[in-house]
Amino acid sequence: MEHSAEREADRPAGTGRARQAQDEAVEVDHRPAARDRRRGHLAPGSQRNLLVGAFTTLVITLLLFGVDVSQLVLGGAITTVFLSIAAQQALGNVFAGLVLVFARPFKVGDEIRLQAGALGGPLDGIVTDIGITYVRFDTDGSVMSIPNSQVLNAVVGPVPPEPEDGEDPEVAADGKSGTPGGPEQPQPRPPGPA
Repeated sequence: MEHSAEREADRPAGTGRARQAQDEAVEVDHRPAARDRRRGHLAPGSQRNLLVGAFTTLVITLLLFGVDVSQLVLGGAITTVFLSIAAQQALGNVFAGLVLVFARPFKVGDEIRLQAGALGGPLDGIVTDIGITYVRFDTDGSVMSIPNSQVLNAVVGPVPPEPEDGEDPEVAADGKSGTPGGPEQPQPRPPGPA
């Protein structure tokens, strides 16, 4: 038995028990979190801890060197205000997207009409996608991406059926010009001397 153990020890690495011991020593963890750590990714909670630690280290270092930290805080506050003003429209689209997702005034595949001045008049089409920032809208073969804030501010309704051939839509005329609500209608006179 002793003799066989010596033979196995004399074998090149990669055969027998030596190979098995090597495999056990270099055991690979195939879990996703372990793979991410090997690649340099951090777990979500540790990212926050890293930022807090870096900020704390920066403040303590500045205090040790006698730098006024109030200037740093003021600069951070001003930067935050500028960034929030710059991101206002993007955040408005995100919040409007959340409203559209939860309120569900329409769903993917619905044929709807959007009407708003900001859209340049009525848009008829089929909803192809409702995202967090845009609604994708198919209008006669061309797909448009409309910001969610514009969709939320528009009048949304089903596309009305088209009149059959030969039928004219009923229009109430004003009795003088033949145009509905034309300028020939009598207007009240302004008060004052005649």
